[in-house]
Amino acid sequence: MTPKDTIEDGGDKNGFRKDGKHVSTGTEYNTAGYDKDGYDKNGFDKNGIHRDTGTKYDAEGFDVNGIDEYGFGKNGFNADGVHKKTGTKFNPKGFDIEGYDEEGYNKKGFNRKGIDREGYNQLGYDKDGYKRNGFNRFGIDREGYNKAGYDRSGFDRNGRNRYGYDREGFDENGFSPAGYGRDGYNKEGYNRLGRDREGYSKYGYDIAGYDREGYDKYGFDRKGRDKEGYSRSGYDVEGYNREGYNQYGYDRDGFNKDGIDKEGYNREGYDANGFNRDHVHKETGRKFNAEGYDFEGYDVNGYNKLGINRTGHTREEQKEIDNMQRRNFFGLRDKAAKLGTGKMSVEEYIQCSKTGIEDLITFAKQQKMENNIIRGLYLKKKEFEQYKKPFDKEFYISNVEIIINGEPVKPTEEDVNKCLAYMEAYGKFICDKTARATIKAYIKGELDVTIPENLDAKKGKQNAEEPTKLQEVDDKQIELKEKLSAVERTIEQAKKSVGDKELKSLEDVEG
Repeated sequence: MTPKDTIEDGGDKNGFRKDGKHVSTGTEYNTAGYDKDGYDKNGFDKNGIHRDTGTKYDAEGFDVNGIDEYGFGKNGFNADGVHKKTGTKFNPKGFDIEGYDEEGYNKKGFNRKGIDREGYNQLGYDKDGYKRNGFNRFGIDREGYNKAGYDRSGFDRNGRNRYGYDREGFDENGFSPAGYGRDGYNKEGYNRLGRDREGYSKYGYDIAGYDREGYDKYGFDRKGRDKEGYSRSGYDVEGYNREGYNQYGYDRDGFNKDGIDKEGYNREGYDANGFNRDHVHKETGRKFNAEGYDFEGYDVNGYNKLGINRTGHTREEQKEIDNMQRRNFFGLRDKAAKLGTGKMSVEEYIQCSKTGIEDLITFAKQQKMENNIIRGLYLKKKEFEQYKKPFDKEFYISNVEIIINGEPVKPTEEDVNKCLAYMEAYGKFICDKTARATIKAYIKGELDVTIPENLDAKKGKQNAEEPTKLQEVDDKQIELKEKLSAVERTIEQAKKSVGDKELKSLEDVEG
């Protein structure tokens, strides 16, 4: 019974017999060049790993292709023909990768063409094919002639073959069998390409397609212009066509066919609506046309025919915007006065205004408010900064401890969330300062942060829809100031129209 991996003819499944010989090659290697263990004659497997070293290099440091890790072969040369030891194209014995020295001769004294230093090859012939006796293998002497007087090309000593043509192929009249002279031109003056000595064909065009005047068959020169100076697209060097217009449709004066320039003005200097570049109308002589609209279509009050101003608002919308800006103006003055005099805390101010302390001080200066108010605002700057820092819940929970009765207490995340929910439910301003104070008060037992069940919805609705008492007071004060300003304006207007004696009753309105 034969082993599982052995077939009846004595070879295993890979074709190797018990004696290690392959059934196909009769040697230790199969048809692919590998032995029964999978290695070639140099000890490398099909993946290029050597049997002894277990790497891609053999014990001498060369891979399956005979190249070491630095790119040099066993002969010491790399792929560029540079030798490892000398750093040049030659080995220490003076021969290059192909075995030739600097003069181009090998060890046997022959160069790459097989010629020795005396000029003879290995068969004894020199570079011209002559032996030392002066004849070549065909019986031709060094002058190139045989016994019949012709050289091996068939020419006699006068340079003519038996047909009368010289070595260059010309007869005694200087023409070749094809009819061309030594300069390459026939009797008509044209070469084999059909061009005369100046490079023109019989049709009068050069190789680039231009005639003797420099124009192609379509009438354009090398710069792409015709005799009148127009390009293939029909424009002259200045960019105008035969009608006098450029590619954008404007003439040399800058007007199109309708007599309008790029800015929309005609030759008289007026646009389609009758306004000149100074925006003066040609019929009225003013900034407004007969209908009362300027060059942009707006009347003296800034509204167009549709009743829309430049910002896209109707008169009613703009009036509301103006009123809102006026209320914001008076409201900001009032808040600045209250904050500067201590009638409003920084926390209350931050809750009802988005204007920063620096901008508020600048505003107070611009409005020339009282010095004590401005000084008071400056004194609030440091406190204001404390409210700008946001509350970092994660940092607080990880790093803060509160001392109660001499013992440190670390607030939990649940404690912090309760306090923040309490502050939100009651509309408290949340920042690092206020959050820390609320949590500290809660941990010390000084504050109950329990939120009634019905408080959240009511309080949220109240915060969203109803102004606070402080805001209501602010709005009333603003309203009174607006009325006072309106009365003052009425009095000023009345003074101009009726005089001071008739203003007694008007002044009583202020009371």
